[in-house]
Amino acid sequence: MSFTDFKEIGVDNPGTSIRYGGDDLKGIMQILNGKIIATKRPRIRSEWIWLDHFDIVPPSTTPSSPTEPNATRIFVDPVNFRLKVKKSDDSVIDIENLDIPNTSLQQISDRGKLPLSLLYNDQDNDLGNHFLDIGEIMMPEMPMTGTCRLFCDEDTGELTVMHDDGMMMSLESVGMHTLDSIADINAPAPALNDVLTWNGTEWIATAPPGLGGGEANVGFNIGTTGVSIYKQKTGVALELKKLNAATAAIVITDDTTNDKIDIDVGPTIVATNKANTFDATFVQSFPSLGISIRNPSTGLFAYTFAASEITGNRTITLPLLSTTDTLVTQAHPQTLTNKTIDASPASGNNISSIGDAQLASHTTTKISVTNKLLLNPAIAYEDEPNNFVEGQTFSNYVDINTIGVPPDQTVTGVGRAYVKTLDSNNEALCVKLKVAGVIQEVQLGP
Repeated sequence: MSFTDFKEIGVDNPGTSIRYGGDDLKGIMQILNGKIIATKRPRIRSEWIWLDHFDIVPPSTTPSSPTEPNATRIFVDPVNFRLKVKKSDDSVIDIENLDIPNTSLQQISDRGKLPLSLLYNDQDNDLGNHFLDIGEIMMPEMPMTGTCRLFCDEDTGELTVMHDDGMMMSLESVGMHTLDSIADINAPAPALNDVLTWNGTEWIATAPPGLGGGEANVGFNIGTTGVSIYKQKTGVALELKKLNAATAAIVITDDTTNDKIDIDVGPTIVATNKANTFDATFVQSFPSLGISIRNPSTGLFAYTFAASEITGNRTITLPLLSTTDTLVTQAHPQTLTNKTIDASPASGNNISSIGDAQLASHTTTKISVTNKLLLNPAIAYEDEPNNFVEGQTFSNYVDINTIGVPPDQTVTGVGRAYVKTLDSNNEALCVKLKVAGVIQEVQLGP
C-alpha cells in the first residue's frame, strides 16, 4: 500500500488571535507529515481510539527524555528494535523483556503462564527429552516423614535414596544388596531352582509348581467340533500338531511378516466368483439338471444347457474355428455358410428322403443346394441338364431355353432335346439321337 502526504500549501495568512489563518493549517499538515515545527507541538487531551493499529518507526538515535515532569516517552530502540519506554529521569524499560521481581513471581497462581521447563514441588513434573544433573554432596539430613530424599553420595559417587527413617539404598550398586534386604521378601537361603512365590504376606523362596513336569500350566483344545491342534505337553514344552495340506487343492502359507498362517484354496479349485483356467487334461462331470449362463449385465436371465436321459457317454467335439462363429439351433432362423451335406448319410434323415409336404412348406423361401447331385435324381432343374426317365408325365408344360449346340448324346436309346437358333427369325426344337452307332439330329420346326 502506498501513501500520499497531506498538502502543505501556504496562503501567507497568519490569521488573528481569534481566527485561524492559512499558515496555521499548513503547520498542522507539516506535523502530520512527520516534520518538526519549531516551538509547535500538538497537545491531545481527548481520548483517541485506534480502530486497527499504529506503527512506531525506530529513530536514528535513542530519543532524549521527555521534558514534562513524570512523563513517559515510548519509542523503538534503534539498535535491537525492541519496544521501550523512557522516563523523565532518563531510565529506560524494555517492554518486550520485562524483569519481574521474585516476589511478584511467587504470587503467580496460574502456572500455565510460566515456562514449561520449571519444576514444582507440589505437582508431577515431566523432564521430557532432557536430563537432570545432581551434584555430589555429603550425606544430607533425613527427609520429612512420608518422603524420600534423592541425592548423589559424595563418598560413593552413586545415586542414593534416603528414607525418612534414615535407611539409605544406592540405586546403582544393586549387586551389593540381597533379595532378603527388601522388606516384603523372605529368602535368606533359597534352594537350587527355587522361585519367589507370594504367600499372601510376603515373597518366599519355594520349589516351582509342577516340579519335574515343567511349569504348572496345561494346554488343551476348546470348542465342541473340529480337529484338535494341541497334542501334548512334554516337560515345559507345549507340543502342537502341524497343519498339512493333503492335496494341492489347499495351500497353507506361513506369513511370518504378519505372524499368521494363511489357508487358501489352490489354483486347481474352480471358484464361482472369478475367472478359471483349465489345463488340457481337465475333465469335469456335472451331475446336474443343467448348466446356466446368465446375462452378464443384469444376471436375471440365462441360457440353460440340459442333458437328455442318455444311456451312455457321448462326446460333443467343437470344430477348430478360425474366426468367431455362432452355434446353429433347431428352430432359430439362421443362414448357413460353408456347409457340406454328406452324400451317403448313415440315417434316413437326409435331403433325399424329404417328402412333398416338407418341400411344399417352403412357400416363401428357397432351398439352396450347391451340389445338386446329392438330391433326388428325379428332380429337374432349370439351370442344369436333366434326364427324364421312361413314363414320366408332365401335367403342364416344359419351357426349354435356346442354347447353342449341346454335346452329342452317347447313350443308346436316350434322346437329348434342345431349342436351336436357325437364324434371326427362326428357332427349331431339335433332338439328338444315336441311331446304329451314328449321332443324328432330328429337327421339329421350320
